[in-house]
Amino acid sequence: MSWPPETVVLGLNLAVITGACSLTILRGIPPLDLFLDPFVIAAGLLTFPIGTGLYYISSVWFRNRAALAAQFAQVKPIITISFGLLVFSEVLNVWSILAAGVITLGIATLVYGVIQKHTSLGVMFFGFMLACAWGLGEVAVRFAGQFGRFDIAHASLVAAILPTIAIWGVVRIIRRNEPVSWPDKTTLIAFSAHGIMSFGGAYFFFFASISLHGLSHTVLITTFWPVLAIVISYVLDRTTLQNLSTETMVAMTLFTIGSFLHVTGAVLGR
Repeated sequence: MSWPPETVVLGLNLAVITGACSLTILRGIPPLDLFLDPFVIAAGLLTFPIGTGLYYISSVWFRNRAALAAQFAQVKPIITISFGLLVFSEVLNVWSILAAGVITLGIATLVYGVIQKHTSLGVMFFGFMLACAWGLGEVAVRFAGQFGRFDIAHASLVAAILPTIAIWGVVRIIRRNEPVSWPDKTTLIAFSAHGIMSFGGAYFFFFASISLHGLSHTVLITTFWPVLAIVISYVLDRTTLQNLSTETMVAMTLFTIGSFLHVTGAVLGR
């Protein structure tokens, strides 16, 4: 990937705006009092321009090592679940505790595999910053739980628009002597699709689940998403599995088992 940071920030703007617009078209304008709540604003800021922005930028700066930065970001469940248990007094049953243990083992396996590759401090720093930004964004959603669960997801994304535009403005000031690097049509479509499907779709339901079911239970269920991404990639490109390390494969398996155990416990507990 050879995009300059400015192009990536433009793509991030497009993703945030298209995601917010798609939700607004479907739901109307969120209640205005949500935009005065610091936790709603923090959720949007940490999740979209900061967390996802760091991920996009790391994809450019580290190129083929961006996947390593993303793998370090998988320590996020430790942050989120810890807040759920210690701050919000969420309760886990035996199945959920077992699931958390299996997922923690998967995270340890993943981090061990990355460290064995003599990963640079830059990659590790970006990965852990990603984990902190996304994890704390989820904590902010939980703190904003007094609002309607779907309204929180919608308003936090809309609130992220102005900060995301501001980031592009800062980049333009830094690169004021350079021409604007506009993404091509294919790239614009990709960022727009990501905004609609991820920001306007997946995060909408993810944040709603945090508000309804809590941090711990939501995160334990959704830790399998990297596996789903690998499966989709494999359908599109059969060489995908050839590029995965043994540690990654083991970690993905453990994440899936952990999610399955948590769901099983929830079903049996009814």
